[in-house]
Amino acid sequence: KGAAAGSAEAMNNLGFLYDYGHGVTQDYQQARQWYEKGMAAGSADAMNNLGQLYSQGHGVAQDYQQARQWYEKGAAAGSAEAMNNLGFLYDHGHGVTQDYQQARQWYEKGAAAGSANAMSNLGDLYEHGRGVTRDYQQARQWYQKAAAAGGKDAEERLRSLPQ
Repeated sequence: KGAAAGSAEAMNNLGFLYDYGHGVTQDYQQARQWYEKGMAAGSADAMNNLGQLYSQGHGVAQDYQQARQWYEKGAAAGSAEAMNNLGFLYDHGHGVTQDYQQARQWYEKGAAAGSANAMSNLGDLYEHGRGVTRDYQQARQWYQKAAAAGGKDAEERLRSLPQ
């Protein structure tokens, strides 16, 4: 009903249901169609989710360039997860030249916008010294922030962090 009424977030949410098979048969084509409708209606989250389809090759050919373009649009529209996902592309060199400074900058933007994933990924940079001086205290602080923000793996990362 929300999508029929023009709600961009309802369109994105329908895409999510099809993307992950929650309450419906998993269908990446339907997910993409709903994400595209949500994106056209202005949903930053739908832009990010379209990027994830391309990054993972779900229902489309895996294409990191397309993923990056959608993440950039989502980030520009305010999606914290799109900012995190851009950081991830730079962190791992997917479709871009690996650049830990760019990764850190995108993770910081995502963290500032509330992404627990970005907070956790910042902790990972500090834990392993990628693009920053290895600093377990900084890593601990970022993992703690991620855990407080609901980050799924942050507690485990805290437990495994060297003292």
